[in-house]
Amino acid sequence: MERAFGDGKFSVGGHSNSVEEWYVGKPNSTIATDGFSYTQFEGQLIEGLIWSVDPKSHKRGRRKLGKGKGWLGKITLGMSRAEALKIASQILGKPKVEDGVYEWSQTGWSYPYDLNSQNPFDRWDAYLSFEASKVSEIEVDAIKTTSRRQYPQFRKDFRG
Repeated sequence: MERAFGDGKFSVGGHSNSVEEWYVGKPNSTIATDGFSYTQFEGQLIEGLIWSVDPKSHKRGRRKLGKGKGWLGKITLGMSRAEALKIASQILGKPKVEDGVYEWSQTGWSYPYDLNSQNPFDRWDAYLSFEASKVSEIEVDAIKTTSRRQYPQFRKDFRG
């Protein structure tokens, strides 16, 4: 993210100064990530990402997304519900729907290991939210189901 957008605005998340936010134009939105650096060799691991419509995003310091950028390489904020669900369902299968939020879960492994438990992230949850039948928020969370302690979803961390 920093390679694409430069340094963002830092705040406290699951770890000290682990939330980094960038303001994006067209559509006006905010991208927030929560993660931390394991070692100097392995770099930053993002545990969660939320990209949401933010009409009040700061005009100064807004970044621009290039063409072909978005979740799954195609889904962007403002896209129609029908188009976004068609793309996501073709790639990820049928979603679970709860309170108007569409959710997909996939298994897979991500390293580096957590230094405390030595367990990798092994599940990925993704959510699409809509307002007026347009994509208003995209969220992706990395989950450890094999860990002794379960990390809360970024949605709960970030939203309180």
